[in-house]
Amino acid sequence: VQMFVCCWLFGIVIRGINRWWAIFIAIAVAVITNGVLAPLMLGAIGLVPMVAAKGLVVILSVASAFNSSIAAIVILAFASRKTPGP
Repeated sequence: VQMFVCCWLFGIVIRGINRWWAIFIAIAVAVITNGVLAPLMLGAIGLVPMVAAKGLVVILSVASAFNSSIAAIVILAFASRKTPGP
């Protein structure tokens, strides 16, 4: 559920704003929600020890930045393609 929310927010921001700078906002939203909030929420509800959750923040933030950057590049590549209409 957490990953769905992170991806959904990323898509809403990058498509909803529809400006070139929305990429940076979408990446920041993805890193904050997936890299910081997700492990801390798991620690807060007791599914993961809080010490482990705090240790995962850096690793997940770097991975989230990498993944969301690649997703933004792919979205830009597909958005710039000219496909023939009906």
